[in-house]
Amino acid sequence: MKEGGHDVDRQLTMVQKSEAAAFRSLVQDADLARIFEWWIEKKSFQLGLKSLLQEDYRFPMSEIYPRWRRSKVLHERRVAAVEDELFSLAEDAYGCLESRLGRRNWFFGEHPTTVDAFVFGYFGCASLGQISDGKLSEMLSNGFPSLMELVKRVRERYFNTLSSANFVQPQSEPRKSKAPVRSPEEERTWTVSMRYAAGMMIAFFGYIYFASEPVIEFMET
Repeated sequence: MKEGGHDVDRQLTMVQKSEAAAFRSLVQDADLARIFEWWIEKKSFQLGLKSLLQEDYRFPMSEIYPRWRRSKVLHERRVAAVEDELFSLAEDAYGCLESRLGRRNWFFGEHPTTVDAFVFGYFGCASLGQISDGKLSEMLSNGFPSLMELVKRVRERYFNTLSSANFVQPQSEPRKSKAPVRSPEEERTWTVSMRYAAGMMIAFFGYIYFASEPVIEFMET
């Protein structure tokens, strides 16, 4: 936005800009708990993001692609901590942000700044309990009403076409991949072709995946 000549922080004083940087850092620290809940906690991943990631693929890619994405995230975001510590860190960050926002519409002044954008982006995602086990969503909904009101305010003011119907619906088991409708003969031909392709793809992607699988050490509580 700054490169395009639009700086939403231009009205802030130097002290406020320093505070804004600290609050953005808090949001980034809290994101470790979301990464754990969405990607690392296996059951949550299986019932949430994996189902979304494999939705538009057929076997074997419906299995390979989610595993590759998860492996990539684990490589990029190595975390060594007790799960409870991550959520405690997130709760502390939420508390600081909630206290600073208070009853104001925005963190600084009468207009939104980058802090409000960070909070909307993070908390708008973290509050989606439908794609995880819902621990963060429950924590936010029950303990931090001002932050959730800010998310709602930004959504209604700047993304008024983004209704609750656009969000992922709750699910108790992974969704099945979508499949095109084929005639019996087309289905047989497709199956034979896929058997040949599947062997090569599984061997190739399997080598990439297992040869580069990271060692993520989360301490058990």
